[in-house]
This record gives sequence, C-alpha cells and structure tokens, in this order.
Amino acid sequence: MNKLIINKTSNTPKIMFDPERDVYEIKGNSYPENTAETYEPIVKWIDNELPLITNEVIFNIKIDYQNTASSKMMSTIFSHIERIFHEKENIKIKWYHDLDDEDIISEIQNYSSYDKLDIEFIAYDRKGKRYF
Repeated sequence: MNKLIINKTSNTPKIMFDPERDVYEIKGNSYPENTAETYEPIVKWIDNELPLITNEVIFNIKIDYQNTASSKMMSTIFSHIERIFHEKENIKIKWYHDLDDEDIISEIQNYSSYDKLDIEFIAYDRKGKRYF
C-alpha cells in the first residue's frame, strides 16, 4: 500500500495517509487557489488505496478554516469514503474543532448527512482541553 503525504502550506492542509503507521490526518487551513488540483491526489488515494486496508482506519481531521470550494471537496471525499465504507465498515472519522468556532461547527454539521459514516465531533478550547 502506498502512503500519501502532502506538506502544509499557508492555505492548504497537511495530508498524511500512512497505512504502515496507521496515521490518517488532514490538518490545517484549506483555501487553495485551485481546490480541485489540491484535493485530486486525496480522492485518488482514497479510491485506490483505502479499499486495500483491512484494519480499522481512523481519519483525524482538524481544519481550522475552509472556503466554500474546500467544503465541497470535503463532501466529495466523504462520498468516496462512504462508498468504500459500505463495502468495508472499518472506517471512522474524528473531526476536531474549536469549541467556540461556530462557523466550522456549522460547516462540519453539514457532513452529518453521511449517515453510513461514523463521524465523531471532538471540541477543544483554546488551551487544547477536549470536550465531548
């Protein structure tokens, strides 16, 4: 299985999908100039590599800000994950968000429509304390 690592920039998140280490992370801000180009490798990795993983996969997501185009791409990503989940049922998503950030909370609540996916919302405060 191949891993996918994309370094964080000021306007794109860090992507680390490493099956050997069981690490699946998307972290940072997301407002790239070309959203489709930025997210294309992620969608391809999910389509080609995720079905090959037999153990549980937990995607840890912490996006502090995303523009509308990035939000649409995240929906595309979740659609692809949901299709694979239907076959495998070994996938979970943990989305970490600032307790007081109403914009991102509203945004991630839109992803609740993916009822086949196990999406856990994990709030934290400015000091990093987690709330469930």
